[in-house]
Amino acid sequence: MKKTLFTALLAGTVLVSNAQEGTDTPTQLPVEPVEKELPYEKTIDNMAYMIGVQIAMQMERSGIEGLNVDVLRQGFQDTKKGEGKIALEDFQKIAMTFEQELREKAQEVAKIENAKGKIFLDELSKKEGVKTTASGLRYEVIKAGEGEAKPQLTDLITAHYKGTTMDGEVFDSSEGKPPLTMPLAQLIPGWKEAFQLMNKGAKWKLYIPSSLAYGDMGAPPKIKPGATLIFEVELLDFKAVPQQPQGLPPGIQLQSEPQ
Repeated sequence: MKKTLFTALLAGTVLVSNAQEGTDTPTQLPVEPVEKELPYEKTIDNMAYMIGVQIAMQMERSGIEGLNVDVLRQGFQDTKKGEGKIALEDFQKIAMTFEQELREKAQEVAKIENAKGKIFLDELSKKEGVKTTASGLRYEVIKAGEGEAKPQLTDLITAHYKGTTMDGEVFDSSEGKPPLTMPLAQLIPGWKEAFQLMNKGAKWKLYIPSSLAYGDMGAPPKIKPGATLIFEVELLDFKAVPQQPQGLPPGIQLQSEPQ
C-alpha cells in the first residue's frame, strides 16, 4: 500500500520488524553503549529528542515547509489528554490533500526550473567539446579512460563524483569520503547512460536535464523540482554484481564480498 505523509513521518522507528509477511514480532538488536555524551540525563528525554530529530529530517527530505511547531505540540498534548480534535478516519484525507498541495507547488517550481534548464542546455550545446546524446544528456570528456571495456547495466560501479546546480552550488560530493560503490541499475538515468559509455579511469563532466535526474518532484531540500544538474564523475572501477544462487529459501541473502 502506498505510504501517506503520516506513515512516512514514522519511517525512523526504533524496532526493526521481521520481514516475513504478517509478522509483528520485533527483531532483537544487540545493544551497544553510546560513547558520545548525550544531551539529557534520562534516556526517555533523549528518546523524545531523537523523535523530534527524525520528524524534522523527514520533513526536510519531503520538502515540507511552514509546519507550525506549536500546533504539533498541541496535537500531542490533546491526544495525551484524550481530547484529539481530528478523528483518526480523517487522517488519510488530510494527508492526501496535503500531498496534493505539495505536488502542485512542485509543479510550479518545476515549470520555472525546466525552462531555465532548457536555455542553459541549448547554450551549452554550442560549446566546443560538449557532446549530446539522443536522450538529451550532455557531456564533456575531461580525461580519457583505459581499455575497451565499459560497464554494463548489471555491473557494480565505483566512482568519485561532485554534483552542482546550474548556479554552481555543490549539493553532494564524494570529496574527502570513500568513493561511491553502487549497482549501476540503481542510479539516476543520466548516470546509467553516461557510465555505460565510459572506460575505467575516465573522468567526464555531465549536464543532466531533470528528465534524466530527479524529474519534476526533485529531491528536497537540496535539489529543486525540475532542476538541471551538473556532475563531475570519475569511473574508478566496475565489476559484475554477485548473483544470487538458485535454490536458496526465500528471504535468504548472501553477503557480497568485502570491498
